[in-house]
Amino acid sequence: MERERVKEKEGFRETALRTGYLSFLSILVSLAAVFFSYSFIMILRSVHPLIFSSSTAPVLFFIIPAIGLPLARIISRTWARDIKGHGVPEIQYSVRDRGGYVPLRSAIAKTAASMITIMSGGSAGQAGPVALIGATTGSAAGSLLNLKSTERIILIAAGVASAVTTLFHTPITALLFTLELVLVQYSDLAVIPIIFSTATALFCASLLGYSFPLIPVHVVFSFSPSLALAAAVTAVLCALIAWGWMKVQFAIEDFFIWSKIPELIEAMAAGLLVGALSYISFRVSGEHMVSAADSTFLEHLFSGSLNAPLILFMLFLMKFIANPLTLGAGGSGGVFAPSLFLGATAGAAAAGLLALFLPLPPEAFIICALIGMSSVLAGVTGAILTAIVLPVEVSGTYPLIIIVMACAGLSFLLTRVMNRETLYSAKLKREESGRGN
Repeated sequence: MERERVKEKEGFRETALRTGYLSFLSILVSLAAVFFSYSFIMILRSVHPLIFSSSTAPVLFFIIPAIGLPLARIISRTWARDIKGHGVPEIQYSVRDRGGYVPLRSAIAKTAASMITIMSGGSAGQAGPVALIGATTGSAAGSLLNLKSTERIILIAAGVASAVTTLFHTPITALLFTLELVLVQYSDLAVIPIIFSTATALFCASLLGYSFPLIPVHVVFSFSPSLALAAAVTAVLCALIAWGWMKVQFAIEDFFIWSKIPELIEAMAAGLLVGALSYISFRVSGEHMVSAADSTFLEHLFSGSLNAPLILFMLFLMKFIANPLTLGAGGSGGVFAPSLFLGATAGAAAAGLLALFLPLPPEAFIICALIGMSSVLAGVTGAILTAIVLPVEVSGTYPLIIIVMACAGLSFLLTRVMNRETLYSAKLKREESGRGN
């Protein structure tokens, strides 16, 4: 009995020491992931406005995406055939079926395709590509050091958490994102290296001059029956949006798969359509709302300068179509940020309309926007904890956590009743089916 206790103690000590070693490696991975992610983000935020800075040249809105989407498709088809989709499903596939191996050449090609898609005005999110950058960094480090698969997966998680922290300035969200969407199953000790990597990314972001929270919002929250009703309506509406948007994503993707039109012609036509939607959104709002590569939209929304329900509804419809069109035609990028866009516009527009019939407080506009972000994200990704914390952490509105939590839970349940799969899990199954053929 005593011998068993000694062995157990020695085993735990050995595990703790190994965890310490992985934590050290995670810090190094985090430094690299922050550098690569920050470079990716800064290039997008610099080049996109430079290309589309002239409102006197509307032809750019049409021509540039019509060139960018075919180019992104060529790169993906030529050098990244084994990495498809929105970034996150491919990370999940690498963790679950490849032992934590992310093919380096394919990942670089996919990142280049994502950069071209977003820079050229394609409507795609940055979270998927940035997460893939972090995952590739962790996988490369694990392979270089010849780590076993379980340890390489921990470094992948550390890289993803660091990259997401760099993008959204949200370390808690990054930790939850990694646990819900990357690791899924994990031990307590496996979390420690990810915590160290997230802390390192947060420190680096502070040195780079990042603000925390990303978009500070000051809301005086006071509960009322009318606000509770508006929140519930927003959650139900966003559950329907999440369900419908997933259907549209795959319907457009299937159209391009089965179409007899040459692939490059498809991509050019889709680029023209996305460009048209982007130009209309620019004329309507005065900003690059549908294709912007930064947080401009949320800044305008939370500041109150963008609050007309009709304009919000128009922006919602354009994003609802532009993102699936971009990805379905062969563009590369994510759905995470577009989910937030759809939820925020739907929530804010719903609050504006409900205010005509209910005695809503002025802050209901922002509260419903945050609830919408959380509710659509929860329904689309299934990462409910991430969906709850992200809107609150990105805006600094921590007193709203309870109402956001309740609405995200309601949206999640309703979406799962209508559709068992999340967008990520459905995409992963489709890709696996394609690999098997």
